[in-house]
Amino acid sequence: TFFFFLLLDCGCDKFKTAIEIDNYKDGKVDQYMISLKDKPLGIFIGTDEDKDGKMEDLSWVHGTSGKEKESFVLFTEIFSKEQVKTKTWYGPGSIKLFEMSDEDGDGFLETKAYFNKEAKPKILSGHIARVEIDLDKDGKTDAWLFPYKRLELDTNSDGTPDKYSTNEKQIVEAFQQLHNKKKFDLPSLPLEKNRSFAVYPELIKEERWKAILNIS
Repeated sequence: TFFFFLLLDCGCDKFKTAIEIDNYKDGKVDQYMISLKDKPLGIFIGTDEDKDGKMEDLSWVHGTSGKEKESFVLFTEIFSKEQVKTKTWYGPGSIKLFEMSDEDGDGFLETKAYFNKEAKPKILSGHIARVEIDLDKDGKTDAWLFPYKRLELDTNSDGTPDKYSTNEKQIVEAFQQLHNKKKFDLPSLPLEKNRSFAVYPELIKEERWKAILNIS
């Protein structure tokens, strides 16, 4: 929201005044768009999803005049109760690349999701390559989940996985426990660094687990 008003107040003549849109035809503005001067493409779109007068869905768009069909979303930011719920980065074709999210609603983005080549618009499953979670919220990843068949854990806080599990039932139960009781307990086996999928993604054979981006 701050960025939206910054664009309006910056005095930059390359930006148009925001266009107000009433999608529901009820006399209330629920979407705002800023576009480049002399170009019909929006570069920023803010949407009031719950009609409370505040923008919860912010999107930044890339496009070229005359090639509107090739435009795609670059970045979105979703708010819930005035806190950032998710931040998502996209590539050409609006394919998802990377997402940070606050899954427990405490205002801390503890979860990172990396997507595979199937993460295209309208695809709702099978598109997550791995999920990284900061369990103790110290700014470092503690768990690397390859849904839901493999989990690697850093139990000594050195930034490298040293334990792992491939027991699907126990992995699911551990995450249910984390959600319900805010504690994480999972029987696991020792993991050597040179066998870690998180450290050496080239070891991954399953296509679904191959992320487009491999950064942590």
